[in-house]
Amino acid sequence: PLFLALFMLEILRLAIFKQPRFGTKNTTVLFTDAVIFTILMSLTGWPEIAVRCQGATLGLSRQPFVEAAQVIGLRRSAILWRHILPNLRDILLPEAAAALAGALLLLAELGFFQIFIGGGTEDLNGSKYLVPLYSEWGSMVALSLRQRNIGYWILLEPLLAFTISIVAFNLLAEGLRRRNR
Repeated sequence: PLFLALFMLEILRLAIFKQPRFGTKNTTVLFTDAVIFTILMSLTGWPEIAVRCQGATLGLSRQPFVEAAQVIGLRRSAILWRHILPNLRDILLPEAAAALAGALLLLAELGFFQIFIGGGTEDLNGSKYLVPLYSEWGSMVALSLRQRNIGYWILLEPLLAFTISIVAFNLLAEGLRRRNR
């Protein structure tokens, strides 16, 4: 939806032009930034998953085992927990694995743009770059990108970790999808 895209652009604009944080590491700042990142990632991907789950739920509600549960007098919540949600697991698990791969890819992309989840502080040596306060893979990509003239292998290590993780989650999602067919 257009609203979510505009909302994400505004949040990214605020994240890019936000003043750097000075001082020591603050765990509440990291927690708040991680929660905001998680909420934003959740807001962007849920409509597709909701449509798939709605279609599957409508299909499952017409199945004989659900009708039999209604006939014997089970409440709707019991039918949902005992019959519908276990069958939706085949849809939700591959979606979760693919969403994890997408979140890791977004972290790598944000690292290239010097946007860190835990925030950053200015380098005291007078450089124009932010120094991340916390170690995370996106900040490792950003730091190694700055030092690539020393040796290209410095950049290869975090990118290799990202690549292996993203490919692993995508293969897991594809394997779960194929198993469910």
